[in-house]
Amino acid sequence: MKKQPTLDFIQQAVGGSIEMVPHFIKYEGRPVTVVYANEEARRMTLKFNTLGTQAWLLCLHGGLKGYRPQLFGDILIVMRTLNA
Repeated sequence: MKKQPTLDFIQQAVGGSIEMVPHFIKYEGRPVTVVYANEEARRMTLKFNTLGTQAWLLCLHGGLKGYRPQLFGDILIVMRTLNA
Protein backbone atom coordinates (compact mmCIF):
# COMPACT_ATOMS: atom_id res chain seq x y z
CA MET A 1 0.00 0.00 0.00
CA LYS A 2 1.23 3.47 -0.83
CA LYS A 3 -0.77 5.24 1.91
CA GLN A 4 -2.18 4.62 5.37
CA PRO A 5 -5.09 2.14 5.26
CA THR A 6 -8.61 3.38 5.98
CA LEU A 7 -10.46 2.49 9.17
CA ASP A 8 -12.83 0.30 7.17
CA PHE A 9 -9.91 -1.58 5.57
CA ILE A 10 -8.26 -2.15 8.97
CA GLN A 11 -11.50 -3.38 10.55
CA GLN A 12 -12.09 -5.80 7.68
CA ALA A 13 -8.51 -7.07 7.90
CA VAL A 14 -8.72 -7.87 11.64
CA GLY A 15 -12.39 -8.85 11.65
CA GLY A 16 -13.89 -6.17 13.88
CA SER A 17 -13.05 -3.43 16.35
CA ILE A 18 -9.40 -2.46 16.32
CA GLU A 19 -6.65 -1.67 18.77
CA MET A 20 -3.03 -0.80 18.18
CA VAL A 21 -0.46 -3.31 19.43
CA PRO A 22 2.03 -1.38 21.60
CA HIS A 23 5.80 -1.72 21.14
CA PHE A 24 5.50 -3.85 17.96
CA ILE A 25 8.28 -2.00 16.14
CA LYS A 26 9.86 -4.60 13.83
CA TYR A 27 8.75 -7.53 11.73
CA GLU A 28 11.27 -9.82 10.04
CA GLY A 29 13.97 -7.24 10.74
CA ARG A 30 12.11 -4.42 9.01
CA PRO A 31 10.70 -1.35 10.80
CA VAL A 32 6.97 -1.23 11.43
CA THR A 33 4.80 1.89 11.55
CA VAL A 34 1.88 0.33 13.43
CA VAL A 35 0.23 -3.04 14.06
CA TYR A 36 -3.52 -3.42 14.48
CA ALA A 37 -5.37 -6.29 16.13
CA ASN A 38 -9.00 -7.10 16.91
CA GLU A 39 -9.62 -5.78 20.42
CA GLU A 40 -12.33 -8.39 21.00
CA ALA A 41 -10.35 -11.35 19.59
CA ARG A 42 -9.85 -13.22 22.86
CA ARG A 43 -13.46 -12.74 23.93
CA MET A 44 -14.59 -13.90 20.49
CA THR A 45 -12.38 -17.00 21.00
CA LEU A 46 -10.42 -16.36 17.82
CA LYS A 47 -7.43 -18.63 17.21
CA PHE A 48 -4.15 -17.84 18.98
CA ASN A 49 -1.81 -16.04 16.55
CA THR A 50 1.48 -17.83 17.16
CA LEU A 51 3.56 -16.02 14.52
CA GLY A 52 2.26 -12.58 15.47
CA THR A 53 2.84 -13.22 19.16
CA GLN A 54 6.38 -14.49 18.55
CA ALA A 55 7.22 -11.42 16.46
CA TRP A 56 5.77 -9.13 19.14
CA LEU A 57 7.74 -10.89 21.89
CA LEU A 58 10.95 -10.26 19.93
CA CYS A 59 10.13 -6.53 20.00
CA LEU A 60 9.48 -6.76 23.74
CA HIS A 61 12.73 -8.65 24.35
CA GLY A 62 10.82 -11.59 25.82
CA GLY A 63 7.91 -9.86 27.54
CA LEU A 64 6.90 -7.34 30.14
CA LYS A 65 6.76 -7.89 33.89
CA GLY A 66 3.30 -8.90 35.04
CA TYR A 67 1.93 -9.03 31.51
CA ARG A 68 1.75 -11.95 29.10
CA PRO A 69 1.65 -10.61 25.53
CA GLN A 70 -0.64 -12.69 23.34
CA LEU A 71 -2.31 -11.97 20.03
CA PHE A 72 -5.43 -13.72 18.77
CA GLY A 73 -6.96 -13.67 15.30
CA ASP A 74 -5.65 -11.79 12.31
CA ILE A 75 -3.43 -8.73 12.70
CA LEU A 76 -2.53 -6.01 10.22
CA ILE A 77 1.11 -4.92 10.07
CA VAL A 78 1.74 -1.55 8.42
CA MET A 79 5.38 -1.46 7.38
CA ARG A 80 7.43 1.71 7.35
CA THR A 81 8.51 2.84 3.91
CA LEU A 82 12.27 2.87 3.52
CA ASN A 83 13.37 5.67 1.22
CA ALA A 84 16.63 5.17 -0.61
